[in-house]
Amino acid sequence: MRTVGILGVMGPETVARFYLQINARARARNSTQYPPIILYSVPVPYDLEREIVESGRNEEQILPFLVRGLQSLEAAGVEVIAIPCNTVHCFMPELRECVDLPILSIVEETADVCTRADYRTVGVLATTETVKHVLYEQELARYGIQVVTPDMTEQQLVSAIIQQILDGNKSIENKQALLKVIRTLQSKGAEAVILGCTALELVLQQSDSSVPLLDSFEILVVATVRELLR
Repeated sequence: MRTVGILGVMGPETVARFYLQINARARARNSTQYPPIILYSVPVPYDLEREIVESGRNEEQILPFLVRGLQSLEAAGVEVIAIPCNTVHCFMPELRECVDLPILSIVEETADVCTRADYRTVGVLATTETVKHVLYEQELARYGIQVVTPDMTEQQLVSAIIQQILDGNKSIENKQALLKVIRTLQSKGAEAVILGCTALELVLQQSDSSVPLLDSFEILVVATVRELLR
């Protein structure tokens, strides 16, 4: 097994679940031992997290925190790195340059799933920062897949709900509001909807929706175990 490094950025509950899921899936693959995993929790200031998630502002201030985290993982001897946070993938070119290690991309892995499923149009639920940087649009356009996103009012609502989830609020009202946005994306032609924030898996499951939900959290877990056992 290869040693995996996890860069935990925003949402400690999601990061903890990511670690646990890797262990569970590795064991299910007939592994004979616990997988070697090193977790670095990035000390992001709470106010900065809120600005990035809700307003898509000051995102550049988080980059030095991410670089230090990656370099710490590299120094600790990891062989591949996973970052269970869609939002910071806007810095993927800079992050891949700062260490001599492979870094899995949650966006690339999710796009690969969309391609193999032969979707032509997909919706994206994500933070304002992710939407602003058109991360999924750029990657999916390479495969001829169109992306539909919420309008401005809906996007503000989605980002506010994501922040509430990060703060521990997983209310039924938030779930219902997200499902309403998903139905709107479906009416725009979405054959599936990408849960483009790993915190969303804490409130939304496939059983909640008639349209396929592509959980980026789950997709990255699968990809990480694949690389772990390579």
